[in-house]
Amino acid sequence: MKYIESKEKYPFGVRNLLDDAMSQTTLRHTGQEVSLHVDLELTILEKAAVIRDKYNPRMTDWYMHKENTSFAWIADQACKLAEEISMKLCKTKFECHESWGVHYKETNNASPHSHWLYQYAFGYYVKVPEYAPIVFPTANCEYNPKPSDLIVFPGHITHEVKPVDGE
Repeated sequence: MKYIESKEKYPFGVRNLLDDAMSQTTLRHTGQEVSLHVDLELTILEKAAVIRDKYNPRMTDWYMHKENTSFAWIADQACKLAEEISMKLCKTKFECHESWGVHYKETNNASPHSHWLYQYAFGYYVKVPEYAPIVFPTANCEYNPKPSDLIVFPGHITHEVKPVDGE
């Protein structure tokens, strides 16, 4: 098999949604009304499965946007940002196919992987230690998110999460 090396630029979008995510509310299964941001954190903590080992983080199921208002809102925001950053290439309407929550603690990481077949992937950061970058090793890029940052990037780009201090 032969390979070619590419030095291309790809669209990458970042938007902080703290004001919007805190100003909109949802009614939780407990009857409590909370902001979308708080609901995301509580839902991830409630629905994340048992830790498989000390390296892998706890995760929810793969289709949270179909069962949770807050996840659906984030997925919609990610699709809108993908449409904005794609506007120069073509006018496209995106929809979310998978959306899950991840709860990282110390020693947890995500090995290098991609989400190819999907044009874009995204991450929304509910809670972040001071230094917990998402690393794109093949694109020579690293981004250290802040709480409520939404990051949209091409699905075929390899990315990883190094072990963090905190959760």
